[in-house]
Amino acid sequence: MTFKDVDKNFVQNFRNYFDKDAIARAGKKLSQNSKHSCFGKFMSSLKQAIKDDILKNKSWSKCKAF
Repeated sequence: MTFKDVDKNFVQNFRNYFDKDAIARAGKKLSQNSKHSCFGKFMSSLKQAIKDDILKNKSWSKCKAF
């Protein structure tokens, strides 16, 4: 996978993974706080990639957070 593959669909699928499929250490679904924190870190890394001129496509920027 490359940065050019990061688009709105990819980010939305990643968000859905945290919301529906991700499992915490205790074997339970992630708490709302964990979902928010993990997805926020992911989005921050994408924003930094834009600033560093690594990522050009910003179609993902309107994806809804938790």
